[in-house]
Amino acid sequence: TFSSSVTSYKLYVAGDTTQIGVTPMFDTQVSQTCLVNTLSGTSGSITNITAVSNNSQIVVKMTAQDGVTTKSYTFTIVHMSTDTTISGIAFKGIDGISITPTYDPLTKTYTINGMAYSNQSFVITPTIFPGQKISINGTDITNNTPTNIDFTGSGYGSSSNTVNIVVTSEAGTTET
Repeated sequence: TFSSSVTSYKLYVAGDTTQIGVTPMFDTQVSQTCLVNTLSGTSGSITNITAVSNNSQIVVKMTAQDGVTTKSYTFTIVHMSTDTTISGIAFKGIDGISITPTYDPLTKTYTINGMAYSNQSFVITPTIFPGQKISINGTDITNNTPTNIDFTGSGYGSSSNTVNIVVTSEAGTTET
């Protein structure tokens, strides 16, 4: 939320953002001028700033009616990652099995082969990148936390069972 008494802000945007529209709002009954970076700003109209990169700044400078008094508002751009890949994954409690294909951060579906019917649970430990959030079968977990997956009573052995891992990026995009 903007407050005229605060002059420094962080503006969090998706990592692929390359343009930001700034709409200054000020009293047009008073003769004052507005610059958005080096562009003239009009109250209620969008001024587009292009080529914004991480940690770049947008400065909105207001000059009062006397032409001398100024006040600047600085918005520092913070690009948030949209990465939803898991950096690593480990399985325990399932000796003698194989996982296909071999782990690759870009692969989204794996098959556990050779798991005995009598062993209906295992532990999965996913590792994520900073700023991401993760859930396993709908339960939020902390990064690098061993999570028990139990198929007891689910009909394991007679049909496929699914473990849903959802990763949410820093920017809020999700992928299963």
